[in-house]
Amino acid sequence: MKIDYQSKKWEEEIERFKKYKTGDLLISEKIYIKKFEEEKDYIYFYSCLNISYDCIEADIYKNNVNDRDCMKFTYLSGLSCLYVRLMNEYGVKTKYENTLNSTLDNTDYFMYQLIAVNETNFDIFKSENNLVSLLFNQEYEKAKEIIEELPDEVDESREVYYTRQQYLKEIYQDIIEKNEKAFNEELIKRIKKCRKNMVGYLTIVDIVSIALIKIAKKAGINYTFDVIEIPKMYFDETYKIDKEKVKMPFYDEFVKEGIIKEEWGR
Repeated sequence: MKIDYQSKKWEEEIERFKKYKTGDLLISEKIYIKKFEEEKDYIYFYSCLNISYDCIEADIYKNNVNDRDCMKFTYLSGLSCLYVRLMNEYGVKTKYENTLNSTLDNTDYFMYQLIAVNETNFDIFKSENNLVSLLFNQEYEKAKEIIEELPDEVDESREVYYTRQQYLKEIYQDIIEKNEKAFNEELIKRIKKCRKNMVGYLTIVDIVSIALIKIAKKAGINYTFDVIEIPKMYFDETYKIDKEKVKMPFYDEFVKEGIIKEEWGR
């Protein structure tokens, strides 16, 4: 199965997306910071940053496909979501329950983000109850038990990004079976579906495919195609996030107050 390097919609989407500029998106970060200073709602603050950083990542890539700063914001977006999860488990409260639930529902995606930038030194990646963790650690027999419970047929009528487990069942199975040909074909099918529905920042950099390719590589599977949504820079094993410079806003303050634990990493 073949796929074009970029879809016919790509240039159209980029033109549409150009109205959002990185500078404007960074202003939104300042707005969230101001709101946090007023309300001190830690969970809401990091939940908002999660989305903002996703948009900045996409904005950077659409302007320069070689700009590695987009990886920095992939990391920050995933980290913000992880911190929301950990703060909730630690007992931190929020008055924005819907925002919290939406972020918690995003667990798989933030794990894909961290896998994409090779930042997996967190306890969530040691979980025996999480499918992404099991696949990442090649615990295939345990992963099979979860995969078998996923539906064989799913309603795609309202789906756009195909990030949830039920839409990735066959790809998971191909990884476990180490079927390189089937893995690539199913991944191409997924990307073509995303292209058909192309909307918003999640279709600029395909974090899910990047992470799945890295998980598959651990099983000895290579991906055999090249598309614009999967930047080669994410596969440069020499690139490391500079954690002394790349920190979440208020990270040190939150550690001091005990809202974030240093052992969580950053």
